[in-house]
Amino acid sequence: MGYMIADALVADKLVANGVVADEVVADEVVDEQGQGEGEGGATAAPPAPVAPAPVAAKSPKDAPPKLDEMPQYKVLLHNDDVNDFEHVCATLMELFAVKFERAFDLTSEADKRGLALVMVTHKELAELKAQQLQSKRLTASIEPA
Repeated sequence: MGYMIADALVADKLVANGVVADEVVADEVVDEQGQGEGEGGATAAPPAPVAPAPVAAKSPKDAPPKLDEMPQYKVLLHNDDVNDFEHVCATLMELFAVKFERAFDLTSEADKRGLALVMVTHKELAELKAQQLQSKRLTASIEPA
């Protein structure tokens, strides 16, 4: 006996197209309730589902840490006697995409108190932002938050 194919038309097309060998025939046609109406009156069992190959999951050690789990660092702007207010405000607006009012407030705070907290972020970005400020001749540092 050959393989059981539930639909006789499908079996005929497969044989006609040379997809399966001639000995594979529709031994039985199964209706929607699973009742056989072919030879022997036996019910064909539905084909077993094929499970997809397991994908190797990455261990938590391999995944980069989430931003909210990374240690936070402050980017600090220091007052200096070299740069004028306009340059500091323009640099803050350029590098941190803040509006003039925020840039002015940060510059005023650094001028009056000697230090202004510009942002809090993860270490890599804090280092980058401090370097960008320094490249514009401003005095900046980072420290753990």
